[in-house]
Amino acid sequence: MKKVILIATICIAGLVSAKNGEEMKPTKEKKEVAKATAQAEEQEEALKAINCRTVGMYVWCNDEMLSDTVCWGEGSGTATEAQAMAQSLHNAQLVNEFFCGGQP
Repeated sequence: MKKVILIATICIAGLVSAKNGEEMKPTKEKKEVAKATAQAEEQEEALKAINCRTVGMYVWCNDEMLSDTVCWGEGSGTATEAQAMAQSLHNAQLVNEFFCGGQP
């Protein structure tokens, strides 16, 4: 008998609390957090669009290799891989002029 009364009391308390529930409305803080999350997701997508490659530049007068990293894609400043490789070749020419004083 005590168990039945206990179960009935718990059920009644659950029903009463469910009927008196308040509707939660989002505040400005929650909206700002949602906007910040959306911006972070956009930045992650932009970073995924950037491709990078490390290439070697040969300095002929010192007989050594230097590394250069070229990136292309959205947000990198260079649209295509061909443009990035052309910039890398130009960088290699400038490195040789700097170290060797001219072209071979």
